[in-house]
Amino acid sequence: MTKEMEFFIFLIEQYAFYRKTTADVVMCELEMLNLTEFVYEMYEIYHIEDLTNAFEDIDKRINLAKICYYDGILEMSELEKELCRRLLEEGEVVFRFEKRNGDIRDARGTLNFRYIPPKKFLQTHLPITTFVRYYDLDKEDWRAFSIGSVLDVI
Repeated sequence: MTKEMEFFIFLIEQYAFYRKTTADVVMCELEMLNLTEFVYEMYEIYHIEDLTNAFEDIDKRINLAKICYYDGILEMSELEKELCRRLLEEGEVVFRFEKRNGDIRDARGTLNFRYIPPKKFLQTHLPITTFVRYYDLDKEDWRAFSIGSVLDVI
């Protein structure tokens, strides 16, 4: 077993204890939110930090992923699911959607917390069934688009 895998198992077990749950529940949540590989690949950063920092990082990732994946995911088009995946993974995503008033808007946004100023980071999120929130890099604030309104990911 690689040192990365040994650390990953240790991290998941400790994170589960931190969250007062079990490792299998944590793994199910990470898998459902498509975050398992990300957490595993963070070995170089997580293994040299205080575990509390790693736990906070994982919590932030899970909270951000829930915006896109809980409650509304079954109603999302494949394009919207891809947009959410890219918003979570990339520092900048340019996309186009139709506003409720019919206007077409090009947006440049992210859900990758590394590119969101800490003072703008939302600590908690309520599940959203008809909108997806994202951090608008040009407006420097949180915005949302309606599920079903995405026209293109550029």
